[in-house]
Amino acid sequence: MWQGFDAAEVLSAGLACHERALREEQSVRGLDALKELQLHELLAQTCAHAGYGVHREVGYPTLHSATRHSARPRCDIVLTPMPGQSLSDALDQRRERERHTLFANLEPPTNESTHVAPHECLWIEIKTVAQFAYTNGIPGPNRGYSSELVQALRTDLDKLAGDTAIDQGLVALVLFTHDERTARNDLVAAANRCLDHAAAIASMSSRSFPITDRAGNACCTVAAFDVLK
Repeated sequence: MWQGFDAAEVLSAGLACHERALREEQSVRGLDALKELQLHELLAQTCAHAGYGVHREVGYPTLHSATRHSARPRCDIVLTPMPGQSLSDALDQRRERERHTLFANLEPPTNESTHVAPHECLWIEIKTVAQFAYTNGIPGPNRGYSSELVQALRTDLDKLAGDTAIDQGLVALVLFTHDERTARNDLVAAANRCLDHAAAIASMSSRSFPITDRAGNACCTVAAFDVLK
């Protein structure tokens, strides 16, 4: 169902459009100064404009914490084939009813045509890593850059691969670097390190575009790592 969806192309196009807007308004801060949740919002809007249904912070269908009081793991963005479609989530609904929350009296949707099963959706985890990052508002080299790059991938790849109800998932990594060559070299190196630890990477695609250098980063690359199922 999602084989024709080029995540790197779609997501990078949305961010590139926002970068042009920042450049035109001569903004002091660029894309690389945004917090990760702000980038989530931009990417969610991009997917909605592309014609897909967009859901934020969706609970994983089968993953749950072994600790009684821990929060259920949630995925950053879940896409449905069309807008207006809701996700079936029997586990979440049952837990909410058991806790006597406001959802206790909810009935299952009656319009089955708008109800989509988890395996029909595209589950996307988003991570952002910068070669030059802001610390207390001051830009400088990110000393944890390499480890952040690998850890960001491994953690979310494992989550997506571990949920048996998810057929198609990917990790979208937004990477800010000095130039495109650095981005491509570092992405390959990070992917190889993840594969050395048996990470579930099926394929990788990436798209880069220039950004105004305000902190040391002059390139933004969106890399999509498809999860091996």
